[in-house]
Amino acid sequence: MSRAVFLLDLDRCTGCGACALACRLENDRPAGTSFRHVTTFNPSRSPLAPVLHLSLACNHCEKPACLAACPAGAYARDPLTGAVVLRSERCLGCTYCAWVCPYEAPDYDAQAGLMTKCTFCQPRLERGEEPACTQACPVDALNFGWRDAVACPPARAPGLPEVGLRPALVIAPLRLRRAAPPGLPLGCAPPASPRRTTWQGLRTEWPLAVFSCFATGLVAWFASGVLGGSAPRPLPFLLLAALGAGVSVLHLGRPWRLWRAAANLRASWVSREVVLLAAFYVTAGASLAGAPAAPALAWTGFALGWAALAAMDMVYRVPGQAVRAVPHSAMGTLTAIWLTALLVGDPAVATAAGAVKLALWLRRGQAARRALRRRGASLGAARVLLGLVLPAVVWAATGAPPGWPLLALVLAGEALDRAEFYAELAFLTPRRQASRDLTAQPFTAS
Repeated sequence: MSRAVFLLDLDRCTGCGACALACRLENDRPAGTSFRHVTTFNPSRSPLAPVLHLSLACNHCEKPACLAACPAGAYARDPLTGAVVLRSERCLGCTYCAWVCPYEAPDYDAQAGLMTKCTFCQPRLERGEEPACTQACPVDALNFGWRDAVACPPARAPGLPEVGLRPALVIAPLRLRRAAPPGLPLGCAPPASPRRTTWQGLRTEWPLAVFSCFATGLVAWFASGVLGGSAPRPLPFLLLAALGAGVSVLHLGRPWRLWRAAANLRASWVSREVVLLAAFYVTAGASLAGAPAAPALAWTGFALGWAALAAMDMVYRVPGQAVRAVPHSAMGTLTAIWLTALLVGDPAVATAAGAVKLALWLRRGQAARRALRRRGASLGAARVLLGLVLPAVVWAATGAPPGWPLLALVLAGEALDRAEFYAELAFLTPRRQASRDLTAQPFTAS
């Protein structure tokens, strides 16, 4: 099968931005935004590395991460051109496609509450014309062509993320480049791009942080009742479940389309999380309300709850990200094990889970605390002392599991840990890849 591809000659590109401007005008985008953006590699012009300009839009990959990850099934592939197209009538505005795309192709339109992206200029292709961006390039650096999907070579360039998506992008090999002296640190990084970043950590994702804390706590609470602890009462349990779910929809641009979140169970961890968690709430609520076959419902809810937390953890397992999400001290499954052990009063499991959480937290060093930007070290110390160490000391001293006052401190510590997780989480982008490649030694002539 032949498919449309972009052709980029890095030796010709001057970084003028004519391609991005043409894209903005063609798609009637607001000023300062474009589906195509130019990332400069080595913007400080260090003599230790080449200076390159990467003109990137959606690369319409052979294995698109956006298509696989979208819970609403809003992405599809055009059978004639191979272009990955976004069907806006199905989009939730959840922004998850932007998390998983290392090329920053999907962009969020806050006014419409929808994702937008490069269409490969489908109307122009149907008229036999080139995409606007390639037609506007004044130095013939960006071109358009047709290539056989099998014969298309992998795109390689400094600053270009490579996570196995096989983008429809052919980059001409660099010709003459000065070699960098070995062993000298570069100490430079690309400047901030004017392109708006969809992911802004805890600032934009606080509804997900709150929702995930509710889900983790409710699974642990219900599981402790199934395992012999004090079972939650139906009304408070269901009210908390409804509150957590209600907060989660604040993350969506089109919350009334939430029903579409189950459309991609085959490939999307978000779809699996939504369906499993909803099934857990229904099953657990019926069990707590004393429905017939309550013991069977209880164990079914038990299994659904843990499966939902596992799916929730996998949502954040995105290739190339700076912070490993699995395992992580704030991951839902590990936190629920720790909380369940405290509620049931099992010192062996609580000690093991707490030790694992502490080890994972210490491995992260001070990066997470710096990510919060204010009082990071003191908050981190409070999280460990009050949320992990104090309950263990009280349990060892009294021989009884922590009561509700100490459990409240534990929950506060876990909420802080989850907040740190969102604050430090960063997904792969061309700018981050450029920063990584700039510190790689040595650069050599090609």
